[in-house]
Amino acid sequence: MTSQGETGGTQLKPPVEAVRSHYDKSNEFFKLWLDPSMTYSCAYFEERPNMTLEEAQYAKRKLALDKLNLEPGMTLLDIGCGWAPPCATPCRSTTST
Repeated sequence: MTSQGETGGTQLKPPVEAVRSHYDKSNEFFKLWLDPSMTYSCAYFEERPNMTLEEAQYAKRKLALDKLNLEPGMTLLDIGCGWAPPCATPCRSTTST
């Protein structure tokens, strides 16, 4: 994100207020429109239009996990996935913790 500086140049750092207006919302606000896993990105409805948002979010995480081809002994690094569902999914699908 860029913004215009006082001298008209472009700054790489976003304005503090723009960031706060988005990220300082309460969890209760996000619960109004996210699925129970609080996954904050697009869902994958496959080819089943009757899927719930929760099912579609799980389908997306499963699709990504399947593409990783994780095997016992491998390491998965989660670098900031918000409320943790992306990282929790492989932990539930394997013997990892």
